[in-house]
Amino acid sequence: MMTEDRITGLKPIEGQVLSLLARGYNASRMAEELNISRQYVYFLMRELRLRFLVLSNPALVSRAIGDGILQPDGTITLILTTDPKNT
Repeated sequence: MMTEDRITGLKPIEGQVLSLLARGYNASRMAEELNISRQYVYFLMRELRLRFLVLSNPALVSRAIGDGILQPDGTITLILTTDPKNT
């Protein structure tokens, strides 16, 4: 999967989870910060790992940084837009 495909399908909530993951948040803290359930955070992290073709959360963050999607400090590099097909 090419980087553009990963970015195109990235929902804003997924970008937020990715950003918080890079900043060291755990699932419970992410859920509280984003006002969603912890189970949904786990689901989103699993979906992101599948999309980025990695097996762990550290590998996910590393891949996102390597692909230029994320800065090491957790800042999303690209502006995420809501695609009607992905909502």
